[in-house]
Amino acid sequence: MKKGGKIALLCFFLPCEVFFVICTIPALFIFLPIGIVGLVVSTFFGLVVASIIQSIKGKKPILNLFREGTKTCKKCGTTYEKAKFYGCPHCAEEKRKNQPPLPTFAEMQEARMARKARKAAFWEAVGTIAVIDELTRPKEKKQDMWARMDNDGYIDHDPGNHDVDESGYCIDCDNNVEDIM
Repeated sequence: MKKGGKIALLCFFLPCEVFFVICTIPALFIFLPIGIVGLVVSTFFGLVVASIIQSIKGKKPILNLFREGTKTCKKCGTTYEKAKFYGCPHCAEEKRKNQPPLPTFAEMQEARMARKARKAAFWEAVGTIAVIDELTRPKEKKQDMWARMDNDGYIDHDPGNHDVDESGYCIDCDNNVEDIM
């Protein structure tokens, strides 16, 4: 960042620091928890102001707010500016070079068709198993309505095996369920 931008930031943070210091002193005597929070905030703003002043003077700041200086990579030993790069540019370039090439459009289409064929084969097998299961199950014999009657004239009705509509009419027995029960 240029020197003019740093001076503009100093003109913003210096009055903020003065304001928090002025508010913190009475808050420490009136209500201690708010005073402690004010003390922490004013200390933080003081560190920011001191760092900006040191950066303007060209010294190493307490908080490196502007990413100034250089750094040496521990992996490859390359020295780079911290303001321009977040990591070592040499290592990043090597990592980019060693990546496998991207597949072509035809290769992606071929892979998509292969996945589609595998899914279709799977669901075909599931359908075949379901059909075989239906064919091998023994058929349930439907009893005649008169065969289910008790000696007392009571019809044994099992609602779990019969379809009953919302009005209470049993479709399988051809009777109203309330009348049967």
